[in-house]
Amino acid sequence: MRHTIDDTIKQLESTSSALKQQINTYKSASYQTLLKRKIYGIQVVQHTITLTETSVIDRKKWRFLEVRSATIPTTWAKRRQWTKVFELIPTLHVSILYVFSRSSTDKTLQTLLLIQSKVTEQLEAEISGLTEVVDQDTVRSHLD
Repeated sequence: MRHTIDDTIKQLESTSSALKQQINTYKSASYQTLLKRKIYGIQVVQHTITLTETSVIDRKKWRFLEVRSATIPTTWAKRRQWTKVFELIPTLHVSILYVFSRSSTDKTLQTLLLIQSKVTEQLEAEISGLTEVVDQDTVRSHLD
């Protein structure tokens, strides 16, 4: 049990560090765009694989969420459990796209990744000046 807790703490630290790096990179971007940024992690502990998501909720609060988990089958009798493992990857895809299309209930890995790609494009446009961001709306003004 202690090993599982330690691995979860490592996952939390790793995804939080990645999100901090994004915050530092996009300080002149829109805070509202940054709120769409999700950092995903995949963790395997013994026979369980877990998809996690870390994001900014507001100035003082971040969220670390278990999006989905699955047990990795280790015997022929449990082979039907592979379905849950295979569903986990499409879940990441959908979660990323869900940020932009709130009506979606189907979450796949490809969708999640596409959404985060769009978030990155928007953040890059904002820091390059292609999309105007008023100073009081920037990440810097909200999080510094």
